[in-house]
Amino acid sequence: MKAEIFHSVLSGKIIAPPSKSEAERFMIIAFLAEYFCKKNKRITVKNVGSSDDVKAMKNVLEALGLKCGFTGGDFYADYYDERTAIEKDGFISADVYSSGATLRFLLPIIAALGKSARIYGDKTLLARPNDSLFIALSSAGIKIEREENYIELSGKISEAELTIDRSLSSQYLSGLLLAAPLIGNIVKIKAVGEQTSGGYIDMTIAALKNIGVTVTENSGIYTVKSDVNDNNIPDELTVKGDYSGAAQFILSGAKTVTIENLDKNSLQPDASVLAAIKKFGLKTEWEENKVTVRNVSCDNMNDKKEEPLEFFIDGCPDLAEIIAVSSVIFNKNAIIHGTKRLKYKESDRAAAIKRLLTAAGVKTEVTDNSIVIYPSKPKPFVFDADGDHRSVFAATILAAFTEGNEKSVIYGAEAIKKSYPGFFNDFIELGGNCRVDF
Repeated sequence: MKAEIFHSVLSGKIIAPPSKSEAERFMIIAFLAEYFCKKNKRITVKNVGSSDDVKAMKNVLEALGLKCGFTGGDFYADYYDERTAIEKDGFISADVYSSGATLRFLLPIIAALGKSARIYGDKTLLARPNDSLFIALSSAGIKIEREENYIELSGKISEAELTIDRSLSSQYLSGLLLAAPLIGNIVKIKAVGEQTSGGYIDMTIAALKNIGVTVTENSGIYTVKSDVNDNNIPDELTVKGDYSGAAQFILSGAKTVTIENLDKNSLQPDASVLAAIKKFGLKTEWEENKVTVRNVSCDNMNDKKEEPLEFFIDGCPDLAEIIAVSSVIFNKNAIIHGTKRLKYKESDRAAAIKRLLTAAGVKTEVTDNSIVIYPSKPKPFVFDADGDHRSVFAATILAAFTEGNEKSVIYGAEAIKKSYPGFFNDFIELGGNCRVDF
């Protein structure tokens, strides 16, 4: 499956896609609410979208016994009944596709429920690092077996005090925090190792507040106090727009782009794209939840800045590829720091950045924890996204900036379905010239 991208001049207005990070958390909140609710009460999570990751989350929640579904772009949960759990050979069975968050959030929840389960997923997902989470669960009494295409677990968490190494992914800690209400009224989680992507922990804590769960932190120890009851369960939650997706067009070099449904005060780590805007000399105007980005440097984008721009992406690794591409578009020498975890994403994204820019004729150096970009005018290219949605996004934006009538070709373009299935529709809406075959 491929996309053919031609030189394009982008400008216009779009609506930001739903934040899948927030959608996944809110869907779990709906599950927890129904689990503790004594009355049948529909809970609606509005604006979850239709990404593969959201579908994966629904798969597992349904397999656990949640009566739920999608209507329009919303998710609904009606009630929880463990008797309706989807089992095969005595195990709850569900497929998370390539969703790392679904896997890492739901394994602790399944363990807290005391269910035996086999969770299937793409081989690339199951090969990604999860040892820290497995060690934490095993220490709490969970038996875990890893096969090539599924993870099997059994047992019930027997401890109200847990320890997790958070240094590789914030999702491990988020998973335990989300499972805590099922473990007990008061649960303590000791987080060791350097904090990564702390903004996602803040999102998790904020999501739990919606059902009366409070989390406090002191010297790396998170205390979770739960009081979930019928009186503090909301009727609906609404997912805000996604900065990860919006960033692709915010930093696209468009002369003017307006993006609706973004929260200026968002907890999303990728809201730090607003800081990148300033470094590239872009101007922003806010009107409620709508931002307009103006490229006031359009006429002098060939004036290269001698001192390299420096970006630190430890807390927002999903911005790495679009920042790299934007450095080329705005013709700025750049150093991207904090890239060592990129190798553990859907693909090795540091290597992907080098492959993409090299294919476009741009010199790039990759070290263990940084990427250095020496921009030059990109040429049309052929690029395999290796199943990574963010590589498709970045390659498309770069391809639009190439000159002439020759096309660039991106293979594996269907990967956008993971997080932003409407990406090419929005690209076209803004004036993008492409042919998509998938």
